[in-house]
Amino acid sequence: MPLPFDMRDRLPVWTALSELFLDSSFDEADHRRIADVLRRSPYRREALQDILRNEVAPVFGTNLYSIAGEWERWCEDEVRQLMERWIETQSARAWRARIWRIIAPRMIPNDWYPIADLLE
Repeated sequence: MPLPFDMRDRLPVWTALSELFLDSSFDEADHRRIADVLRRSPYRREALQDILRNEVAPVFGTNLYSIAGEWERWCEDEVRQLMERWIETQSARAWRARIWRIIAPRMIPNDWYPIADLLE
C-alpha cells in the first residue's frame, strides 16, 4: 500500500518532533532549531500539529511517562523504523490506532507551543 505522503518530506519532521518526547528540558535555542527544521518542510503549522498529534505522539509519547525515559535523540533510522512499524500497526490493528489517536492529544508536550509560535 503506498504511503499518503513522501517519506523524504515526513522523516525530518518526525525526527524533529520526536525530540519533544525526550526526557530532557528545552531552551529557546532548541525551540528555534526544531522550528527551523519544521519550516523547511512542505507542511504548515496546522498540518505539523496534526502530524505531532496523530503520528509522533502515539509512537514517542510514552517515553515521557517512562521512569527511565530516553533522553538522547533518536536518529533518523530509529525514527523511520518506529514510524514504519506504527504505520503497519494502524492498518493491521485499526482499533489500537484509534485508541492512540484519542489518547495522544493529551500527550502533547508544552514545548510544542513555543515552537508553533515560531512557525507563524
